Amino acid sequence: MTKRVTRKKSRASGVSSPAKPTARRPAGRTRKTPKSRGAREASEEAEQGASSIFSGNMDLYSCELESLKEAYLPDGAETATVRYKEVYEKIWELQLRHEYSARIFLDGDQGRFRTDTIFDPISKDEYEISIIHIEMEDPLTFSEDERALLPAPELSPPRGAGMSGRTSTRFGYCGVSDAEGVFKMQRVWVGEGGEELFEGYFSLDVTYSYTWIMAGHGPEVAYKMPFWAVRARRDQLGEEIGLGPVFLESEEPNIGWKWSVDT
Repeated sequence: MTKRVTRKKSRASGVSSPAKPTARRPAGRTRKTPKSRGAREASEEAEQGASSIFSGNMDLYSCELESLKEAYLPDGAETATVRYKEVYEKIWELQLRHEYSARIFLDGDQGRFRTDTIFDPISKDEYEISIIHIEMEDPLTFSEDERALLPAPELSPPRGAGMSGRTSTRFGYCGVSDAEGVFKMQRVWVGEGGEELFEGYFSLDVTYSYTWIMAGHGPEVAYKMPFWAVRARRDQLGEEIGLGPVFLESEEPNIGWKWSVDT
């Protein structure tokens, strides 16, 4: 059975070189030509360029936040064009108030995810969630179930390149026998001033151990969330404000957001 769980708002106010002539070689000897090598290098450079788009600190916002849904599709009307610019502007207002649903830090083939909505049911401590096995995909694909959670499944996300990875709890938490899910994201809008908006999907299926089940939790819970994301703000020194590669002792609280939770 599927139920909707709404977590109350917290205290925070919230991405060929040309072939060269080949030297004469004895018959019977073969080697890859500079042309094939150049194509491979060009492909690697393109992938590195794409992966650099998906790096650093970002703030995530649930697609189910009412203010963002209204900016995306006014009055809930289904239109032929989604309003990504308006969504970005609304998110900017939330960012200025230090409000967000979750935060991520991406670095190459791995990253981390943090939200105060996924936590140990006994201690109430937030789970440290890892994003692993990150790969670039072109095009990035979403399953029917993943796409169905988006505000306008028939309109977005647009078909294009993106990143995908697996999610899991970072540490061996007491009471958790297994935790895994997916993380997918692509850039959907770039403004005239270089502003960027990303759209994606996050999931984490947590299976509890016998001890936690006997305590009245589980046996499992499935977290699912479509989201929009923007790059983290910078401080006066130009440094990104976010999770970073190191787990911090304390961080700003997150705003509440609606989850689709299967139990």
